[in-house]
Amino acid sequence: HRVRCSQPYPCGVARANQSNFAKKYYHTEIFGEGRKKAGNSNMANKYKTLIVIDANSLIHRAYHALPPLRTLKGEAVNAVYGFFLVFFKIVKEFKPEYVAAAFDAPGPTEREKKFKEYKAKRQKAPDELYGQIPKIQEALETLGVPCYEKEGLEADDIIGTIVSTVPKKQAY
Repeated sequence: HRVRCSQPYPCGVARANQSNFAKKYYHTEIFGEGRKKAGNSNMANKYKTLIVIDANSLIHRAYHALPPLRTLKGEAVNAVYGFFLVFFKIVKEFKPEYVAAAFDAPGPTEREKKFKEYKAKRQKAPDELYGQIPKIQEALETLGVPCYEKEGLEADDIIGTIVSTVPKKQAY
């Protein structure tokens, strides 16, 4: 299950119910063997690729870009479908060794607390969009992709923190 972080980033994602075999199988099945083993380029042998996705941004784009799509039970899934179309395209094209997803936590952000006008004119997204976020998080976790969110922070804050903690000589 997904855990919310209460300590500085990066923090882990608990997957107690998923065996090591399953995690390795899903990762290899979806992401392949990665750049280094595939031997795509000289630089690829030296560096590993990390992709951190601003999940909320991609979810909003997908939701508004596609017509309403529903399951047989009537649940909206256009954001889920669009998110994973882009996600798998990115993974296929860049063949990263590491992937993570950053989410905006529900509630006010530190920026909103300090600057009341921050996003004040932005309309709230439909509840139908927000209902799809847990489905995306669950699917990412099944694929072994860690999902990060922290109360008071936006996804871009989390992305900046993750990227700044990666030694520059180990990933590009």
